[in-house]
Amino acid sequence: MKLKVALIRSFLMSLWILVFLNQVFEFTNFWKLLFNVLGLVILIAHLIEYFVIKSKITDVSQRGRYHFFMIIIFGAAYWWPLIRAQRPGK
Repeated sequence: MKLKVALIRSFLMSLWILVFLNQVFEFTNFWKLLFNVLGLVILIAHLIEYFVIKSKITDVSQRGRYHFFMIIIFGAAYWWPLIRAQRPGK
């Protein structure tokens, strides 16, 4: 499970770096459009994830802003381990 989460986090971080670099440097129209749309879709998906899972995450600790930014960056790869750690017997 830890390897899976690490791979997902690495992929998402690489993707966010590409989205950021797309805003800084001039890519061709195809890549610019692709990274803009991909970044927007991931941002919207992670925002929805945050609002759906917010109550379960804030029960873990009171670091609301930290959880928000981590979910925006990593999505489910951040909150899955937190939720699994809450379960009895884990």
